[in-house]
Amino acid sequence: MNFVSLQYVFFFLVVSVSFYFLPHRHQWKWLLAASLLFYMAGGPWHIIVPLFIGLVGYGAGLLIERTQSPAFRKTVLIASLVANIGVLTFFKYLAFLTDSLLAVSNFIRGHLFASKDLFAAPWVTQILVPLGISYVTFQSIGYVIEIYRGSRSAERHMGFFFTYLLFFPKLFAGPIERAHNFLPQLRERRPFDLARVKEGLKLIAWGLFKKLVIAQQIAKITNVVFSQPDGYIGLPVLLAVLFFTVQLYADFSGYTDIAIGSANVLGYQLMKNFDFPFIARSTTELWRRWHISLSTWFFDYVYNPLAIAKRDWDKWAVVYASVVTFLILGLWH
Repeated sequence: MNFVSLQYVFFFLVVSVSFYFLPHRHQWKWLLAASLLFYMAGGPWHIIVPLFIGLVGYGAGLLIERTQSPAFRKTVLIASLVANIGVLTFFKYLAFLTDSLLAVSNFIRGHLFASKDLFAAPWVTQILVPLGISYVTFQSIGYVIEIYRGSRSAERHMGFFFTYLLFFPKLFAGPIERAHNFLPQLRERRPFDLARVKEGLKLIAWGLFKKLVIAQQIAKITNVVFSQPDGYIGLPVLLAVLFFTVQLYADFSGYTDIAIGSANVLGYQLMKNFDFPFIARSTTELWRRWHISLSTWFFDYVYNPLAIAKRDWDKWAVVYASVVTFLILGLWH
């Protein structure tokens, strides 16, 4: 279900209006039901994967918190990471890797050996990737790691946990919300707040403007050049690349604005994901302003642990952690 559609407008209107007529004890149930329906709009079977990821995260969190054995805690953590990353790899990367190997094999077979008998695409290249699987997986992994570190308590209410994990505004494109920021909000009463609703609607309108007026109009220019790269040289190519940067920002940040605005209308606060990245004065500052929820997630759960683990390497620990982190980020993108 696309944010920029009448289907979403109708869906969100029904969900938000009904939400404020419900008693507080039933509001999370309504949000969870709406989120499940939202996810299954692309196909009912799609929900199986995020439910599995959620069960792994929920169960691992409880097991880690309830045991005092360091060895068992570490085993549970590793098992949950393997399960989550394994599912993500299977759905998101197996087809990509298979397609790449197939393309290389057929190129060698056709060009070096002049063979007309090329390899056919196996069934794995037809795997459909469940929408938002990366965001659901990252949230589950971060949740379990925080409990393993002892910085957070495990959530015992399974309904609250799945509402956090599958909350529909942030499901497909983030932001990657932290459990300790969102779960407490589910326990608080969410009365109708006109000021918050107005702020949310403004964000939604601004996000729609970015996507429909800026991103889609720029796309009419960039698509012409990118669809025929051999037909353009010099200035048109340079302008297309520069325009595409603005297009990408307007499209992605616009989607995030709609997500955060939708959450605000419902009385919930999601973390900021973009902070005027084009006014950054350095690459480091740009990194801190662009896709903030992703960059901070990778800093906390990938870069920092790697740098600390190799701290005996002195400055090379930073180099090592940076290279590995950006390799993983590049593969994810």
